[in-house]
Amino acid sequence: MDWRKMDTKDDLWTYTKLKYDIPDAAKTWTLFSIGSAWRRHKNQLKKYYYDAYQNDEVRMTKRPDYITEYQFKELLKYWSSDKPQRSSEIHKENRKKLTDPYTAGKTSFVVIRNELEKTKEPVSLKEIFVATRARKPGRVYKDSDENTTSKIAEMKKIETQQSVDGSQSVDAFSSVMGPEHPGRLRLYG
Repeated sequence: MDWRKMDTKDDLWTYTKLKYDIPDAAKTWTLFSIGSAWRRHKNQLKKYYYDAYQNDEVRMTKRPDYITEYQFKELLKYWSSDKPQRSSEIHKENRKKLTDPYTAGKTSFVVIRNELEKTKEPVSLKEIFVATRARKPGRVYKDSDENTTSKIAEMKKIETQQSVDGSQSVDAFSSVMGPEHPGRLRLYG
């Protein structure tokens, strides 16, 4: 159930080396990619074969062909147990606590920063914040983005005041979001 506890990572590496021409220096990246694919597979498996149905009888009839009946029963028993249920609830609650969620999907901060730098250099943290937090028009979201919108408006107001005054001494992002925490950099991924 947990990639970190799998004792077959060396076997996976050996199999991958037989199938593909990969240098030994890429072992960490390869195992990371396999682990990501494994988590994605488990997520989709639970979404389409557990969460989609009301009870285990229906789930067993809709079982994917590539999973044996015994393994699927064990998987259903695990998903129904207290530990994963409790963990799922904790993650849902933590997700609800996010005040300014990232809305750029799988696009990384580096790609966004590079796209913005094509038009203007240097790129401010405010511009990256707006690019990674702006909602897509016409899309329906579960939660409101009033907090994020008000922060963006406040940053624009500060920048407008600075351009009128002719001073560039205050960073709009830091003045709205607060100072950086020691040893951390926001909006760098």
